[in-house]
Amino acid sequence: FQASFTDHVLPNTVTSEALRLYRGGQLGIPAPLLLGSMAIERIIGALVAIALAGVGLMIVAAELEPRMRSTFLTIVIAAAAFGILVIIATWWTPLHRIAGRMLRRWLPPAFIALLGKVSRALVAYRAQPTALAVNLLMALGENLLGILNFYVIGRGLGIELPMVPFFAVIAVTSLVRRVAMYIEGRGLGEGSAIALFAFLGVGSDAAVALTFAHYAIWLVASLPGAYLLYRSGSIRDVKRDAVLS
Repeated sequence: FQASFTDHVLPNTVTSEALRLYRGGQLGIPAPLLLGSMAIERIIGALVAIALAGVGLMIVAAELEPRMRSTFLTIVIAAAAFGILVIIATWWTPLHRIAGRMLRRWLPPAFIALLGKVSRALVAYRAQPTALAVNLLMALGENLLGILNFYVIGRGLGIELPMVPFFAVIAVTSLVRRVAMYIEGRGLGEGSAIALFAFLGVGSDAAVALTFAHYAIWLVASLPGAYLLYRSGSIRDVKRDAVLS
């Protein structure tokens, strides 16, 4: 809840990751284990988003000119290749060793030691297929629930687009939004949704209303995180550290 709230009110998701790391440290969870689990969670979520966006792009392409279909197919192939590279980078131990030797020239020994522990935490997940499968199903459910949420709001606003094209547009824009959150590009996902809905004949006014309504509903749903964040003392700690510094 706390991380979800910060995701919605702060410019990028790095802040929420830092909050999770800070709160986990308060609970006595080792930093390498936290970083490894957070990385696995984000990687699986990204791979699911890439897969759904690939399906979505091909569905949207069916409504467009053949020239656009080839462009979208190229994007899907590139995204799939990127996903494969991410998996290799996560679990291929020789690559970790090569990266460690390269980074040792510029980074302090303590940081290199931390990276080594994170590497071992990541590789350890190869022996936990059940945990990975459960995380995969949860990531799939999270993405589909977000799409369904968009669809219900859209129907309430009078958008008469069939469910399959609606799924396609939101699957694509969800991936754009996920990437944008790491580069302080909030609004980029909403802009892509408006553009893709326009391809399918939805008016810009309705598309803008849909994206803002979706954001408002998720923001309200995350408000318990604001209360929990305040009760946890994290905000007071940050203020105290700022005063002392």
